[in-house]
Amino acid sequence: MNRTVRSLVALLCLSGVVVLGVGCSSKAPKEANAALDAALGALPKGQTQTFVDTVVTDQRAGVEKLPEWPFFTHVKSYKIENEFDLDVTSDSALIMASLYFDDQQKHFASVYFVMKKADGKWRIDLTDTIKRERDADGAQAFNVWEFKKTPG
Repeated sequence: MNRTVRSLVALLCLSGVVVLGVGCSSKAPKEANAALDAALGALPKGQTQTFVDTVVTDQRAGVEKLPEWPFFTHVKSYKIENEFDLDVTSDSALIMASLYFDDQQKHFASVYFVMKKADGKWRIDLTDTIKRERDADGAQAFNVWEFKKTPG
């Protein structure tokens, strides 16, 4: 599902419209949000190990070797967009976050993080997150966009 379709589905879910084949669900558990918040909150402070520690255990060793790793290390601020949570179950959820790459929040990306409960804690499934973003947006995945005012 590309970004435009995801946005449309999210808006339909918000308005109560049933979208077949897509999980319009309730909000992700507070613990899942807290784990993602801790991981993303560490990035602007340069505390990348805190982010890595939130990743599913068996994926941690290779995180810093991923081609997408520099994308995450340049995050200056973020906002978790809970109104767009999808596919929430008792042990998994998709949580959208807007990631900003400058202090003015002009350069951004929106990423659906795949959160899974593992070892009794909520963790980022980074492999599934990257796969989902690549499946949805192909070459556009992990690009940084810029807000621009249109003349007029």
